Amino acid sequence: MQYRIGIEESEIGNSEYIGILSSSKYENLARYFHPWHAPRFDRSMQITIPGGTLIIETLDFSRIAAYSLCAGDDLWIGSGVRWRIRPGENNVTPTVKLYRMSYDPLQPPDSRRSRAHWFGSIPRISVGTRQQMAAALRSMRLDDPTLVGGPADIVQSLLDSDDSTFLYWHPLLIDNDGVVLVVIKASRPIDIDTYLSRDHALIEALLIRAVHDGGEALVWLRFVLGRHLDIEENYLFPKWVEVGGDEKEVPKLLRDHHFIRDYLDHFDSPDFKAHIFFNLLDGHDEKEERSVYSKIKDVERSAGTSGEAIRDISRLSVKMC
Repeated sequence: MQYRIGIEESEIGNSEYIGILSSSKYENLARYFHPWHAPRFDRSMQITIPGGTLIIETLDFSRIAAYSLCAGDDLWIGSGVRWRIRPGENNVTPTVKLYRMSYDPLQPPDSRRSRAHWFGSIPRISVGTRQQMAAALRSMRLDDPTLVGGPADIVQSLLDSDDSTFLYWHPLLIDNDGVVLVVIKASRPIDIDTYLSRDHALIEALLIRAVHDGGEALVWLRFVLGRHLDIEENYLFPKWVEVGGDEKEVPKLLRDHHFIRDYLDHFDSPDFKAHIFFNLLDGHDEKEERSVYSKIKDVERSAGTSGEAIRDISRLSVKMC
């Protein structure tokens, strides 16, 4: 059986084979793909297994879907689709082939990142008090993101909620006028890897909207990206070193952060190119996947639980790009 996620059959036919990922390079290929991963904006992946079964999960921002892959099955993953081998699945080594997809580098990579358009369809609500926020939480559908605007103290409503273990939020803006948040009332707890991968999806969606519309999307992009880099610099990287990560790699990752911030500063310049920025983000993400995110479960254990780790993140100071 052939599965296609985020890629059309015609796009498969027009793809150029690049190469194969081997276990000799990545030591344990199955374990390498336990953290979330997404093909670059001009890439796709084909996954097969020699025998047995393997559970592949995909992340559609707020929902996780699972596919049981058997010998003879053919799974194609399109650009920007976040996927992983379900943690704990180590008995089957997949074959992962890379393909380059045709695209016009002078145009924003919308077609390659079609799953980023979820952001434009999520409901928006405004609340004026913590009591209104609590009422809004009760009416939210499970696993559906909601854009919430209101005074800064509504965040405390999230922390105080009886369902706080299953509530996750991604600030788009925090300033003197209040906050704007993407809030999800989840059907089950998530791990820190999933939370940060949702951040990646949010950054991607905001970048595409900012390229077309500018305005609030660009303001939110600067805030979300700045917060995400701040989380990594002040929380994730130090904890990664604590659990055995290579301290010499941190300056390289911080240098990438500098380049990302610097390029975003030139967003309004005629020289800004969305596909270059995507390449910069994608290349940096791949470095982090090979290093920091390979030990993400150890980072979580050092924090206590996934929920505690995410709450630590939610209280971090925020820097805008």
